[in-house]
Amino acid sequence: MISRFIRSVGTTIAAGCLMASMVHAQNDRKLLIIYDSSNSMWGELADGSRKYEAGRTALGSIIDQGFGGRDIGFRAYGHRQKNDCRDSQLVAPFAAEADAGPAILDAANAIRPTGKTPITYSLTEGLKDFGNNAGEILLISDGLETCDADPCALMAQWQDRDVEVRVHVVGVGLDDVERAAMACIAETSGGTYLDADSTDSFVTALQDVGEVIEAAEAPKSRPVPTPQPDVEPEQAVIEDESNPDPDGLGYAIVYQAVDAGGHEYLDARGQLFRDGVLIDNQITAKGRGRNVVESPGEYELLVGVVLKDGSIYEPRRFNVTVSQPGNTETVLELAAPARVAASFTENGEPHEGALVSAFQNGTEVFRFRAQDTALARPGDYEFRAVVNQDNVVVAQGNLVAGQLTTVAFELVQTVRAYVEFVLTDGTILRRNSTLSKDEVEVYRLHSSNGADVKPGRYFVKSDDQNLPLVPTEIVIGPQNESTYRLDLPAGWITVTMADQPENYFNGRVAGRSQLHSVDRGNWSHTSPGQTYAVAPGNYEVRGFEKDGIFAPVPLTVASGDRINVTLTPAPLGEVVVRYAPSENYLRSPDRASAAALDGQPLVNSFLRPGEPAKLAPGRYQINGRSNAGDIPPVQVTILPGQRAEVTLRLAGE
Repeated sequence: MISRFIRSVGTTIAAGCLMASMVHAQNDRKLLIIYDSSNSMWGELADGSRKYEAGRTALGSIIDQGFGGRDIGFRAYGHRQKNDCRDSQLVAPFAAEADAGPAILDAANAIRPTGKTPITYSLTEGLKDFGNNAGEILLISDGLETCDADPCALMAQWQDRDVEVRVHVVGVGLDDVERAAMACIAETSGGTYLDADSTDSFVTALQDVGEVIEAAEAPKSRPVPTPQPDVEPEQAVIEDESNPDPDGLGYAIVYQAVDAGGHEYLDARGQLFRDGVLIDNQITAKGRGRNVVESPGEYELLVGVVLKDGSIYEPRRFNVTVSQPGNTETVLELAAPARVAASFTENGEPHEGALVSAFQNGTEVFRFRAQDTALARPGDYEFRAVVNQDNVVVAQGNLVAGQLTTVAFELVQTVRAYVEFVLTDGTILRRNSTLSKDEVEVYRLHSSNGADVKPGRYFVKSDDQNLPLVPTEIVIGPQNESTYRLDLPAGWITVTMADQPENYFNGRVAGRSQLHSVDRGNWSHTSPGQTYAVAPGNYEVRGFEKDGIFAPVPLTVASGDRINVTLTPAPLGEVVVRYAPSENYLRSPDRASAAALDGQPLVNSFLRPGEPAKLAPGRYQINGRSNAGDIPPVQVTILPGQRAEVTLRLAGE
């Protein structure tokens, strides 16, 4: 077949205008953060931190670093409804970097993991958020799409439509199968993929991808032809008829993987052969990408379903003939593995549950999230889940090929409890605390996350050097989530250091002091100008000996008091040491030392000849350098605000 390609000036000018609009968009690229707030974000990372809390910490670490002057928006999904595949919301509209940070952090702190994982819908809505602007999306997610859609296929559509938005993905605590699927989103869109499996690596991943985004330019547009004069049809360029792919479409095999019951598997992988030779060791099913081949011909596929443990289940062989350019599509019927899901109930009501681990012979084989269905090999398993310390549950199950088995866990009722403290001036203070019964600690409550606890009567304890809590009794009711506020009487102390650098040993005003509790016997550091809330009682403010000589300042603090304290150092003296000229020194005497004779603090014992050194008032012995010769020591008395001169000389001179 002969293909004719005729280029007109009108078409080229229109394309040129489109390119101009794209260049304009490149100068105004935006960043949209899409944040996973699905129920699974309650789960823990390798370091024991909760995913959603680690995410907030990581967001806080990067939000102020800047992204090349971009406007930033924040979209969350799964944060409002439990089973809503359209639960995606632009919670912080695009704003300049300086204004966007606080709004985004406030939103991240306010939301709680709740529902499903509608990644594809969120990306679709996110593209609408951009309007006609080019930009970058930072997708933070801890798992796969749970709403019967394929985000990787959506990225392929964006590429076909020349969408000027790339998606960078940070995968949170993913296994190999989940990681491959999430990486497909980034790779297909031209973005970057990074892993996070702890709070520290979460921070690092966001910082790394932030640097990529900050330096990012718009994806390269498809080339626009150079304007040329109109040509007559007979002058059109004619491709060589011998080329089997004149339109440059390339060849690819795209397969849909199903079992005998019609169940489709997005994760079905295998190998591709031609003439018995392996040519591709990692081919994927429709929705995960195209399997590109070089030319037409006969191919053999060895494909099976990918299980949750990462292995491939009973792969089967299929022959496929590729004859035309483009996608050669086929349907492969695969062996059906077992499927397993979990249900959690509490007092007969559905519960969100937790990560489930499957064991065989005491060895963990795979894990799956409570809301997911996992693919596994048939056989007997023990399933374990840790919902909280009161609900470490175990169940037995026999998985059968081609069948869905639901493992049921019945939980003891617990409720999410938070404790906050109200200071005398109404300030809300959040800090860690414990719940005890009969003098035995039962629960630890995190300052932000609280804890799941059984309803009942407890004593709250919260230790702090400045603001200890007298154990207080509370009754936690059966409601799903409650915050208990306890009054914490307080006064406030502000410590400043007198601006007298001449009376500090190092010649500059000290950077901290000590606040001692006379009643409790403990102490804490204070920084100049900072205000500290303290429990009513008796205190002393003290300076550090290495900074200067300070008299302790006693004070009594009552609830509601605001007290300012200034620490003033006592006057110091100075000494200048010199060596008498002599040709008999064994080596150059370039130093001396001081020893306190009256027990006064000695910070600057090392003395350099000719340089003034600050010393506390009192008597000193000045010693010469021992390897310079026999130099008798000299005693000197240092007086406040005065300088003493000392001359050291060799014995007999």
